[in-house]
Amino acid sequence: MRIASIVSFVFGLAACSDPNGEANVQSVSVSPQEFALLPCAPRHHDACTLVVAGGKRILFGVPAGVTQTQNIEDLRQLDAVVVFSLAAQDLEGLDEVRNVSWRAGRSTPLMVIGPPGIEDVVTALNKALEQSDALYVVENGIPPGGYDAAVLTSRPARREMQVFNTGDLQITRTGFGYRITYRVDGSVTELALQSCGVVDELVLATPNVDQQVIVGCTGDASDHAWPIADPIFIVEK
Repeated sequence: MRIASIVSFVFGLAACSDPNGEANVQSVSVSPQEFALLPCAPRHHDACTLVVAGGKRILFGVPAGVTQTQNIEDLRQLDAVVVFSLAAQDLEGLDEVRNVSWRAGRSTPLMVIGPPGIEDVVTALNKALEQSDALYVVENGIPPGGYDAAVLTSRPARREMQVFNTGDLQITRTGFGYRITYRVDGSVTELALQSCGVVDELVLATPNVDQQVIVGCTGDASDHAWPIADPIFIVEK
């Protein structure tokens, strides 16, 4: 049942983000059992959402200005970032997320999941920001999470490859984007996030799934279309 409910780019140092690393947005309360998509698109055409499920926070899409749309606590507690493509517009906010979440107190290196080649992007970004990291520490002290938490780590994702699994929450890269499967109270819900540029590919229903929600570039074949303007709760108590 479906329910509605290496690339050329230049990274700025936390470009378009608040100079103090603060995100002036309203917090949205999500219980540990709920499955929610929170808005994060700073521009009207961006494919971006913060998926909160099973107590985890996964940011899908990192367009420029993304940190200005996010609550600072959500950034501090990020578990992973998923990049839809290596196109410049899909990477412009990665340095912002890295820097703001670290300065807010993120305690571990942040995993970045993306297409093959993402490891080169992450290595280059970490190298480019080494001096600015050290300068920030000299001027402001080491953030609560520690110096080593500044770095990004990478996980390349090929088609039909599972890239994140906590038991109840699973993320798989597919031909059209990503599938997020969440199991709670015996019910299995699937969220399909379709990246732009592949709208001709079909999103097929997965067997043994109780509910499926699709987010795509148009509303024609999807329950929701980018950008997500308001919180979407898929599983509620």
